[in-house]
Amino acid sequence: MSDVPFRKVCRLEEIPESEGMTVELDGAELAVFRHGGTVWCTEGRCPHAFELMSKAVLENQTVECLAHHYCFDLKTGKAIKPTPGIAFLKIYPVKIENGNVLVQFEAEEDEW
Repeated sequence: MSDVPFRKVCRLEEIPESEGMTVELDGAELAVFRHGGTVWCTEGRCPHAFELMSKAVLENQTVECLAHHYCFDLKTGKAIKPTPGIAFLKIYPVKIENGNVLVQFEAEEDEW
């Protein structure tokens, strides 16, 4: 994914502190979370229950989906509870430039 460009999804101040919000890029839902100056970006829906990830609870570099309380590590995307490793949340690289949140994301094409 290294040749995929970083693209703006929002301004840093638009993301509520210690919470998430949904952004759209190329027709895909993504969730962005902020705590202080750190921002994470994940796929928009829980891979286990398809709940909006932007509604997840952010705590200690993890997000917990409210549907079935699956908790994901924001560094690896790996589920850490209730069943470790059973599901993986896609995590996308993020950088901040001049207050803009940039994400390295490329929409996946449907394979038929």
